[in-house]
Amino acid sequence: YLCNEISSLYCQQGKHDEALLFLQKALDIGMQTCEKGSPTIKAIWRNIGLIFKAKRQFPDALVCYRKVLDLSRDDFFETMTSLKEMSEIQREQGQYEEALESLKEALDLASRQNGEETTTVGEILNLIGHIYQEKQEFVAAFKYYYKALRIKKIEVGEEHEGIVGSYVNVGSIL
Repeated sequence: YLCNEISSLYCQQGKHDEALLFLQKALDIGMQTCEKGSPTIKAIWRNIGLIFKAKRQFPDALVCYRKVLDLSRDDFFETMTSLKEMSEIQREQGQYEEALESLKEALDLASRQNGEETTTVGEILNLIGHIYQEKQEFVAAFKYYYKALRIKKIEVGEEHEGIVGSYVNVGSIL
């Protein structure tokens, strides 16, 4: 725990290499004292991934997020978070098909877990729309943005400030 906190302080100062040293120490201790899939171990792997992402060492970050994903298949929240983080890194690297694959897995999981008209599903649809927009596949982007907008209307209503971003996304590709 203390190593994780110290690494956080180093991160806040932009000292990522020092933070990694403390996280590696935390992971070494955690692997000896915690169960393999414990929340502590997953948090350490996630934090290591965040540091690699901040350092733009995307392949290393993906390894960490895949590790969290492998340890989290029975945990809806952790699985969703890992899939979304992986898709963000894949998108940043221009690996659009891989990013879409990660997000579509997250979409399937969220739909099965909570139904098809929930905030989580809407957020994922929005992320998929962003990728299609970056790929300049505007018809597909519109389709996903519009589905996200429809869900947002159901969730918060037509007159809520939270719906503005959804309208902006749809409008940005028209």
